[in-house]
Amino acid sequence: MLSDSVRGTSPADVLLSLADGYASGIKARFDVSRRMKGSIITWPHGCGVIYQCIQNCDGHHLDIGTAGGGTAFVSHKAIKDGRRVYTVDPFEGKYKDYKEIWIENQAKLGPDILWVPNLDDLLDARFATAYIDGDHAFESIWRDWNFCISKVDNYIILDDVCRKFPGVLSVFDILSRGGTNWRLVHLAGITAVFAKEPLTN
Repeated sequence: MLSDSVRGTSPADVLLSLADGYASGIKARFDVSRRMKGSIITWPHGCGVIYQCIQNCDGHHLDIGTAGGGTAFVSHKAIKDGRRVYTVDPFEGKYKDYKEIWIENQAKLGPDILWVPNLDDLLDARFATAYIDGDHAFESIWRDWNFCISKVDNYIILDDVCRKFPGVLSVFDILSRGGTNWRLVHLAGITAVFAKEPLTN
């Protein structure tokens, strides 16, 4: 269930400005989808939001949930020179067969993207932005969120906020109640963006 503070929120209520970066992200998604093996799981809107958030900042980007690499490659197109995209996936369970697909796609679409199997491999890193789309169980999403708030300086994007994924929806409901220095600044479709206050550029 959505908390009363966000129930009924519409795209017109967003506080994250979706400008040129948003359109560029949608374009990047279609470009990547034509070139990669497999498909991008994330919807065009989500890719536009990721691109816009990355473009708004100056720092590394963390992509949780690699699969075939779609969102990592879209993020790679948005990242500023001298910054990197880090992507995390243990390639277990139903995604275990994606590792070979990821390796093949990475070679042609993002050879300098850094893949690691676990968040523990990034304990010394800092990021400007993060995208959470890994294991959708409540405990996993909550773990990913708590890792991100200790490592991310600007935006955390939470994907799949919908009834199909009750674990994600439960985490979102907790976060949307406030009480932290992370503020909900965008909610449309199945994509939510939280911004750290104050933002660090």
